[in-house]
Amino acid sequence: MIFFISSLYLVFSILLTVLSISPDWIPKSLIRFLLLFTTSSLLYILLKSTFKAKRSTNFFDRNLLFFKSLSLFFFGFVIYFFLVRLAVEPFGMWDSWAIWNQKAKSIFFEFEEFQLIPLIHANWSHPSYPLGLPLFLSGLAILLGEWSEFYSTLSSLVLLFIIIYKTYTLNFQNKKNNYSVIAISIAISLILSTNFEILKLFSDLCADSWIAFWVFAVMLTLLQKTKMKHALKLGILLACLAITKNEGILLSGIFLCLTFYLHLKTIKKQKIFYFIRIICPYLISLAIVFIWKFNAGEFISADFQNTARVSLSEKFALHIGPIGNYFFSFQIFKAKGLVLLLFIISFFIRDRRLRTNAIGIFLILILYNGIYLITNSDINWHLSTSYDRIHVVLLPSTFLLLNYAFGIYNKGIQRNLF
Repeated sequence: MIFFISSLYLVFSILLTVLSISPDWIPKSLIRFLLLFTTSSLLYILLKSTFKAKRSTNFFDRNLLFFKSLSLFFFGFVIYFFLVRLAVEPFGMWDSWAIWNQKAKSIFFEFEEFQLIPLIHANWSHPSYPLGLPLFLSGLAILLGEWSEFYSTLSSLVLLFIIIYKTYTLNFQNKKNNYSVIAISIAISLILSTNFEILKLFSDLCADSWIAFWVFAVMLTLLQKTKMKHALKLGILLACLAITKNEGILLSGIFLCLTFYLHLKTIKKQKIFYFIRIICPYLISLAIVFIWKFNAGEFISADFQNTARVSLSEKFALHIGPIGNYFFSFQIFKAKGLVLLLFIISFFIRDRRLRTNAIGIFLILILYNGIYLITNSDINWHLSTSYDRIHVVLLPSTFLLLNYAFGIYNKGIQRNLF
């Protein structure tokens, strides 16, 4: 399912970007056919791989119906929260209404009325932001022939359902699982599905929920055994991360380096082909981001352009205190110390995949907090409007890694390693 969503997201963005260059001679029906053909092809691949999968006899599969019913129990909390939140704010938070959905809606109606797919519009807020999410939502609207904000709501629900389900079933593939693993998985999934910060992030309907999902999906893939078939999937996920938000470009670069570090020794044969499969989708994504920013005439957000009269050293002195306060407040009161707990656990459990992903979270924390050191905006305003939201992005992956760490610990107990 993750491969289907990521492929659809990337292909819609590439296809609509290419069509935006010369749309006059392309009829609407052909564009809709291309989107339908892409969706149908990817759906066929998804269904084929699902039915082709070998039937397992592990603990989870032997009790499949029971465990699936438990996952529906977790989803109930999510749906209830979404219903309450969207009854008050039917279009999500302000950023969703004014930036992401507004751009997607604008692209759809420009296409319907003038047969144009604009990559820039005079009324757009933050024109330099990547267009991955607006193009995906507008692609769905073009495919279905009608615009609705419900596309954004439904996609956020699907993303969160996948995160909860994948976290919940992560350790069920081990044939030697015992009920302690099941109990911990249930506890972690229950906390995840009722975590206010995560539920708020996804019901905001902003691009940050997609960043959280792509980070989660990349880490989930890095936790799996290294196989050639995972290379293309990783490349597509990194590409999706790069085309979603500006910081996604930097995050994808971090994960690309971590992928090379993790897999350089584990790939014994055809290393070049393995890394080519990762690099190709990623380079394509960077190319279309360049096209978007070139059309917008702005490669760096105004918040970080060197237009302020304050030097970098003065910014550090002014910003380091408020950033430190927000960091400790978030990690202790919002994240409940879970990220810090993950760092401690990854230090004691000798698992290369766990440590690589923990390093990834650590580097992202450095990046996120470093961004505020160089911002030209008022530091207190910038922190109050975005700090918690962008850091919540890491919480779903933290729950995933904590569950993985317990699975590793349980295996060690069975082998008398702990």
